[in-house]
Amino acid sequence: IKDTKDIRAEEIDIHEVISIVIADLQRKFDKDNINVTMSLANDMPRIPMLATKIEEAILDILQNMIDALPGGGDISIATYVVYGEDKNAGGSIVIVMEDTGDGIHPEHLDHIMSPCFTTKEDGMGLGLYMAKKSIGDHGGNLTVENKPTKGARFTITLPIKSGLHV
Repeated sequence: IKDTKDIRAEEIDIHEVISIVIADLQRKFDKDNINVTMSLANDMPRIPMLATKIEEAILDILQNMIDALPGGGDISIATYVVYGEDKNAGGSIVIVMEDTGDGIHPEHLDHIMSPCFTTKEDGMGLGLYMAKKSIGDHGGNLTVENKPTKGARFTITLPIKSGLHV
């Protein structure tokens, strides 16, 4: 196990991270008849992060979305930047991932990212918990909600300035 003192954040393009995860899952998307669309912001700033941790978080979220689409469906991924009044003070990048599944049962919404919470027969309940933890370790936030129409929406917010806490 690598000592976390030796781990260094690198300035990463979040679109590259998303593309790597999508490429890794492409066969699964094709096999399960899932269409993925992306709307990625232009001029996205590079942010300091441990790319593998954010890759794993996005992968865990997308894996849950795939599981929510057993008969196929759509997943959309969008990115944008939010700045405060002073652009030099930082801001956040936002990644919004939505699916066209049945959504999350309302009584599960508050617990879906808790450790060991699962509704899957073979699940361990760690994927979304670890995703939330990894994003939180970067000073960010992960939220989930049901869309007003159909499906779920996961929103990742990551600070542009380093918020990494390892």
